[in-house]
Amino acid sequence: MKGGLKAIIIPIVVLVGCVEQRLQPFSIGDTMIYIATVKKRPVPKGIYLIHLHENEQSALEAGRHYLRKRGGMLLTLKHTSMRNIRFAAKGTNYEFDPNRIFSESGIKASLANLSSDDPVAIKAIKMLADTIISNMQNPILVIALHNNTRGEPLNIDSYTVENSAFVYVNPVMGKDDFVLTTDKNIFLFLKERKINAVLQQARNTQEDGSLSVYYSNKNVPYMNIETEQGNISEQKRILKEIEPLIRAFITKKPR
Repeated sequence: MKGGLKAIIIPIVVLVGCVEQRLQPFSIGDTMIYIATVKKRPVPKGIYLIHLHENEQSALEAGRHYLRKRGGMLLTLKHTSMRNIRFAAKGTNYEFDPNRIFSESGIKASLANLSSDDPVAIKAIKMLADTIISNMQNPILVIALHNNTRGEPLNIDSYTVENSAFVYVNPVMGKDDFVLTTDKNIFLFLKERKINAVLQQARNTQEDGSLSVYYSNKNVPYMNIETEQGNISEQKRILKEIEPLIRAFITKKPR
């Protein structure tokens, strides 16, 4: 795996009416990854939707639905239709979680947990992370779209005041459906609308390589909309509920 990675610089761009679809090929070992961005006018500057786990298709469909209705930019990864990315190089198999690659320690931990780590693999994955981030210039709000499975290990009950700054639970809302954010004003907005919400601690948060920790360290407002896989209607509903919040970020008016 000499060099570790081969990035194909020239992207594929397709224009259909007011929709621009861009595929940026990126090879890592024997696996080709496509960083796909979809833009539909109007595209507000600095507002980004991102979808990192390819198997979480309900989240992706909700994001596409939002773009069709309201416009904007959505970034997603295409590779093997799986949650994690696998590749082989020099006879060694590697696997990593694409939402654990935004710090070197996160990359090391993800590789070690799922396969094995070595310096060349770490360098290659870091280049992938840097390329993803470079597609979201001057962000003012980043909205990640994720799905989970029913019940444990991840739902609103997974978070407590010990590991989060604040937690709001709406007892009539599904526990698998919630929003994690790094911004207190966003948390209060969600609470007012009775949406399950978690405010991630600014301090003492484990550096796990996740996008939430990355943007928290950059002081960029970030929110992760989590809903149960298959529950597209709930993810669409939450995206619709936060439209006033998105407009406030665009116009920079007080929230």
